[in-house]
Amino acid sequence: MVAIILLVVLARWLLGLRATYLFYKSLGHTNVFWTPFVAQIVLFFIGLAIMAALVGASVVGWRLAARNLDRSGGRIVTWVGAGIALVAGIAGGASLAGHWQEVLLWQHGQSFGAVDPVFNTDYSFFIFTLPVIDAFMSLLWGGIIVGLLGAVALAVLSFVVENSPSEVPLPLTPPEGKTARDALQVAVRHVGVALVGVFLLAVAGAHFGVYHLATSSHNSPAIVGLDATQRNVIRPVLGGLQVVALVFAAVTVAILVRRWRTPATGTAAGFGGLLFGWLLVAGLTQGIPAAIYQATSVNPNAFVSQRQPIADFLTTSRYAWALQDTGANANIDNRAFGTPHAPTLADLSADIGTLRNVRIQDVRQLPDTLAQVDRSRSYQTYSTITVDRYADPTTGGDVEVMLGPREVAEGDIPNASFVNSAFNFTHGYGITAVSVNQVGSEGKPQILVGQQPMQKVAATAPPDLYFGGSTTADPGIYCGLATTQPVVSGTMQSEFNYPSGSGDNSTHAGPDEVGIKLDSPIDKLAISLSSFGGFDLFLNNSLTPNSRALVHRMISDRVSTLAPFLTVDGDPYVVVDPSSGHLMWIADAYVKTGLFPEAYQLSSDGTSYMRNSVKAVVDAKTCATTLYAVDLNEPITAAWNAIYPGLLVPLDQMPSTLRAHLRYPEDYFEAQAEAYSQVHVKDPAVFFNGSDRYQIAQEQINGQQQNTKAYYVEATLPGESSPQFLLFQTFSPGASGSGTSANNMTAWLAAQSDYTTTNNPKLVAVRLNNADNVLGPLQFDNNINSDPTISAQRTLLSQAGSTVTLGNVIVLPFNNDSFLYVRPFYVLASSSTGASFPLLRFVITGTQNAVALGSSFSNSLQTLLNTTQPIPGLGGTTTPSPTPGPTPGPTPTPTIGLPQQILNAVNQIIADESAAQAALKNGDFTTFGKDEDKIKADVATLQQLLAQQAAGASPTPSATASPTP
Repeated sequence: MVAIILLVVLARWLLGLRATYLFYKSLGHTNVFWTPFVAQIVLFFIGLAIMAALVGASVVGWRLAARNLDRSGGRIVTWVGAGIALVAGIAGGASLAGHWQEVLLWQHGQSFGAVDPVFNTDYSFFIFTLPVIDAFMSLLWGGIIVGLLGAVALAVLSFVVENSPSEVPLPLTPPEGKTARDALQVAVRHVGVALVGVFLLAVAGAHFGVYHLATSSHNSPAIVGLDATQRNVIRPVLGGLQVVALVFAAVTVAILVRRWRTPATGTAAGFGGLLFGWLLVAGLTQGIPAAIYQATSVNPNAFVSQRQPIADFLTTSRYAWALQDTGANANIDNRAFGTPHAPTLADLSADIGTLRNVRIQDVRQLPDTLAQVDRSRSYQTYSTITVDRYADPTTGGDVEVMLGPREVAEGDIPNASFVNSAFNFTHGYGITAVSVNQVGSEGKPQILVGQQPMQKVAATAPPDLYFGGSTTADPGIYCGLATTQPVVSGTMQSEFNYPSGSGDNSTHAGPDEVGIKLDSPIDKLAISLSSFGGFDLFLNNSLTPNSRALVHRMISDRVSTLAPFLTVDGDPYVVVDPSSGHLMWIADAYVKTGLFPEAYQLSSDGTSYMRNSVKAVVDAKTCATTLYAVDLNEPITAAWNAIYPGLLVPLDQMPSTLRAHLRYPEDYFEAQAEAYSQVHVKDPAVFFNGSDRYQIAQEQINGQQQNTKAYYVEATLPGESSPQFLLFQTFSPGASGSGTSANNMTAWLAAQSDYTTTNNPKLVAVRLNNADNVLGPLQFDNNINSDPTISAQRTLLSQAGSTVTLGNVIVLPFNNDSFLYVRPFYVLASSSTGASFPLLRFVITGTQNAVALGSSFSNSLQTLLNTTQPIPGLGGTTTPSPTPGPTPGPTPTPTIGLPQQILNAVNQIIADESAAQAALKNGDFTTFGKDEDKIKADVATLQQLLAQQAAGASPTPSATASPTP
């Protein structure tokens, strides 16, 4: 029975290996299977040999001691020792095999061409060499410690036997002429030999351990690397400890030579004293001098002592995070910004390209909205929203769009049987693309491309967005973000494509899908068990020669399985590719490490070096996957390229239609922004006193204050005349101590995304003058919340049971001297059926000192600018002349003109609500009840006035000045 179970387990493991191999074979990269497989086997046996040899050598010593205790002791210890050696060898082999990536990187490691400022050693030593040294050191330590413990155990046993009372019978029969004293002497010799090994390893540990200080983190100052105490005390002490450890080893050898023939308990005590003395010396010589130096030299002269460590940290961090702004390989471009003021119509008109691409839709709200306005089955879902740009022939520039791929919602497949899940509902279909700044009827997005079959919906849709009208294009989505389950394409079963008037449109996929062929019973069984978790596929008779098993269909899983050394960005995006007639997924992927010395470490996972090494392209229809290397000279990428020849393709070979849609990666940019907030400072004194640190700007989402998320926009950078596609982030002054954080905008960072002329677009950093007190997103939130017109709308909608959700704050620079703030205003109607969805009912716009609400972007801008003129590039209707309002002053003035009756009603609601809260606080429930009745009457009056307003002419909006923080 046991043999049968073992055979089943072995067969299952082999079938799993076969399934894994078939996946890599289907992609044409079997070396990704064989390279780690062979490396792990080789390293396992190397680790096994090292550990087994060390423990085996100790077993010889154990045996010599044990056979002096008992005639059969040698045999027993030999067998037990062999078992321990085998177990230790297996553990050592498994441990070393687990370091296969580090070993292969060390073998193929490339020089960085730059050195650490403390050790003057190329960074490759820390990234490639040191981890391998650590792996082998742990093996040696394990083998020596096991041998030492065994020798100590036998020495103790021999001592106990030797000193046991003669009247106590012991079940031991020593060989003739041998006693427990002989066993003790052998064991003590063994302890001495093992102790020499411990001291020699301690020498190596102290030598290489100092390099690990280069990644140690500190709180005061907040740097990484060797601080003043480590440089001036710990590092020299570790050098001295190497000498001390050698002396201890020499003393141990001398004792062994002198007492080799007659070692006894005194010798053992001497060895114990040496070990204890070493531990004491090693601990005290690091702790006490360091504490004294810290207290007497560093603390009283903190900046002078830490100046060089800070300077090294700042310089190395900017190198590690590609934030260098000088030299031939500068990654960041510092630009100046004018004195900010509220934008005028002239400022906006000077940059029509940016204006017509201002984003008023929110990526978090669109999936639910699109699911209601452009899908026809509940088992279709929008897994993500992509922000991208497409060529606009009418303007000669780009138009920014938002598009969502329509995938199959695997959890909602009807009658989710094996056949339905694996054969019938195999893929999604098409996209829905909407305008970023135009609103359709009833607050719905303006659809540019969509429907099923996929087609142009709006006349203004860019041609590339609908494959240029091609009739042979196939926007099927076999690989995506929601495709977690394996499927089989090209079977006898019809595959659902999209619903149509005469019945569901279906298809039978051909052999083009890059999946696993199932023409062998063994392969069919392997995939059935490993990927589908049972025998259903193996027993099914619907397969054809065109059948392909598609596994690892989720983009991030597919890329990370094909290239396990990559970390995939959290936001893969979809591109309409007219050259292939398919939808294409693009996923950014990174190489990163936490071993880079003296460099800023991310607060999330300790990463200290990161590069966008790969742009992965996955054909949504065929699942074909290509990994385009951004820079094959980057050392970590170059090492992996040498490990897996042919896996990475130079970015220059990417089709131009796709390269035009590459964008700066989000996760990388956010990591760089975090690092930049700390290390943009170049003066160690300024860094030390913390007076110029940044923090990611804050905003409020659903009542929760949080970091703003970087967003893609079309905008014109300072010093340039036309907009480009950027990834944008704003900063506020960094918090210090326990004081309240300042939330004004102190700087912004933008990442360019033009990969058509370079593989490495630059960052652009713009520092603002804090004296200008430019509004940050959170301060703009405050202006919104204190605006009477917006508050009235929110109150009215909430009273009716609807839910108001505000989207992200978008901050856009205009004309190099002003900022426009935009925030969408969504309404989710009350519904007991769950069929409601967010609608963009209003758009909030603002400047440094004003905020406005409008039914569209152009209407909101007209209100904000107090003009009846159409906004250039946006059109817009002419509105009646505005009612004169109060002159803006140092205090807030009411918002840009609602009729006075409505304003009076809003103010009455506010007054009665304040009175009710005061009565409630005083415990006057009678007055509280009366005030609540007044509020209900006030709301009814306001609703009546608003209804009259909607039935008649539109009211005149009036600009409200918001307080400047």
